[in-house]
Amino acid sequence: MGEESKVPLLKSELAPHNPDQGPALRVGVIGTGNYALALTKRLTAMAGCDVIIGSRKPELRRASLSGSGACRCGVVLTTVRECVRSSDLVIVAIHREYFSETLSEIAHLAAGKVVIDVSNRETRAVGQSNAEYLESILPEAAVVKAFNSVSAFAMEDLGDSGNSRNVYVAGNDPEARNRVIALAQAMGFRAVNLGHLQSARWMENELLSVFALWKIPIALALAIYLLCWLFVIYIYWIDRPTPRYSWEQIFIKVNNKPVCMTAITLMALTYLPGHLASILQVYYGTKHRRFPQFLDTWLKSRKQLGLVSFILVALHAVMSVLIMSSAYFGGWFHKRTLTLPANLTLESRVTLGLSQEVMTWRGEVILMLGILGLLLMTLVAVTSIRSVGDSLNWGEWRAVQSRLGHVVLVVSVAHVTVKGAEYWWRLGFPKVFRSAAFMSVLIPYLVLALKLAFSLPPLAGYLRNIRRGWERPGARYGPDNTERHTGNDGPFMGTGVLVSAVDGPPIKLSGSNSGSVTALQMEIREDDTVQYPDSKAFSSL
Repeated sequence: MGEESKVPLLKSELAPHNPDQGPALRVGVIGTGNYALALTKRLTAMAGCDVIIGSRKPELRRASLSGSGACRCGVVLTTVRECVRSSDLVIVAIHREYFSETLSEIAHLAAGKVVIDVSNRETRAVGQSNAEYLESILPEAAVVKAFNSVSAFAMEDLGDSGNSRNVYVAGNDPEARNRVIALAQAMGFRAVNLGHLQSARWMENELLSVFALWKIPIALALAIYLLCWLFVIYIYWIDRPTPRYSWEQIFIKVNNKPVCMTAITLMALTYLPGHLASILQVYYGTKHRRFPQFLDTWLKSRKQLGLVSFILVALHAVMSVLIMSSAYFGGWFHKRTLTLPANLTLESRVTLGLSQEVMTWRGEVILMLGILGLLLMTLVAVTSIRSVGDSLNWGEWRAVQSRLGHVVLVVSVAHVTVKGAEYWWRLGFPKVFRSAAFMSVLIPYLVLALKLAFSLPPLAGYLRNIRRGWERPGARYGPDNTERHTGNDGPFMGTGVLVSAVDGPPIKLSGSNSGSVTALQMEIREDDTVQYPDSKAFSSL
């Protein structure tokens, strides 16, 4: 390597190379930007690799790297041509627009080698990914997409072991994918095998999504909250000769009602789409027909709906504690009176109400159910955190998200019912529909009724058979039979898939878009919903 130059770079003592294992892996990094240097640091410090940096202008970059103040011992800086020729594995850390001019003339040097693309896009694309474009320039190389989901800061931070970070890996050559997975693990990351290189399209587009799955749940929550506020204003101010509350109470006391109504409604809407999916599967007589687009989007938003509901439940609890007194919740406390007999001062007997802070059984039951519901919902919400969810196997995760989740809904409905049942009975029909509490539990009651129906014979066994692959004679497959799933080679219509994860539980996918899923390495699970990598739904079917 006549043009190469040694530039000081940190050679970490954390991962010294063991000579008994043969020569260290020589990794070529094309590029000298921040991300390329962060890669170099982690490759040498944690993976024990020998790194060769390739630059189009090595002499110019040598001066800037030497003056950066960082120790870069044992790393070679050379030309791109020499970097590719001398490396066992090559990482391309330059932008897409420089792929052709940098690599096209030396494509023959990359023949038979594993080439990793770490680039990302600035705008979403439907067609060819950066990795597929790189493969067209280096047709004889085994191109693999990886590391694009890890920032330069996280890559460089050696204090972060990286085990909580997923590195998605996609490539057409299984052996090349396995080599990159092994390298990612050596660098301290958790590798997830996404199968063929076509999955790189999802990998690149996913990073451009800014809270994509949160937009609909937040908008829905705001819309429900606004409707609840309008309903509260109508029943407490407009539909009364005299207002029930003063305008001074709108911030906590009155606002607590639409917050509570929105929270329990969103909680019910978290579990409702799963039951609607069950209804459609029973109606279709097969699990191999796609759900409508609105239901598919709804299913993918369940985690976010549940978490927004949890935040509102916590807010409701705090607001209730702030106003917890007999002045606001008179029906929850025992009433004590003082009667003054008639005397020289008083012409007749006078009865005075005294403040009493001892709760009735009803008030204590309401509080007990509220506290229990909040604690159980906290457990459900905590398992939505990736590190916690990944520590659970499928059975444990589903038990918490689905079964415990429905228990939370039961407790929450009981909390509202105990609070308002006596008042609902006094109102009677149809005035009961003017009760905020009664209106807020209608959808939750529907969800619990559907849960009960699908948990008992005959629907329970019938639905279980459908999800295990049985099809009713004359099953409805839609306008044509092209949507029918005939095995592992066809599209997945509402069935569950799992992306194989290395050294960890599988990551559940969500959605029924077969175009974005069929390229992945998957395993069918009999009654799962489909959910994109990186997020478990707040509840399951």
